[in-house]
Amino acid sequence: MDNDYDEVNIYSEEPPVCPYCDELGSCPHLLLNVEVTFRTVESGVLFDAFNARLLSAAEQNGGNPSCDGSDRFDQLLSEVDELADAVRYWTFEDGPGMSSNFQLYYAESPERTMKALERLSAPI
Repeated sequence: MDNDYDEVNIYSEEPPVCPYCDELGSCPHLLLNVEVTFRTVESGVLFDAFNARLLSAAEQNGGNPSCDGSDRFDQLLSEVDELADAVRYWTFEDGPGMSSNFQLYYAESPERTMKALERLSAPI
């Protein structure tokens, strides 16, 4: 499924607010806040489920050097994208070599948030 985010697909140089409740930072709509430059998950309702799936994939591969962890991270992020109703992009710049790019994924309602959590928490 390709999401069509319309007006909520926003690039910003300021920390973004939730497109549904206008909160800055964590709110019940925030599925996942991802620092994409270094591929780390910062916060969100899916934080634990995302990291558990990532760890599970690494364990299943037994540290196999031919398995690229960044590929699995990107696959999981694609799953989150499919579950999200909105995404916002944010760039933080703090000097040479100190910039970060963030993607924040949101669900429109508590029901959609719980559905996303159930889906990402389901066994692989």
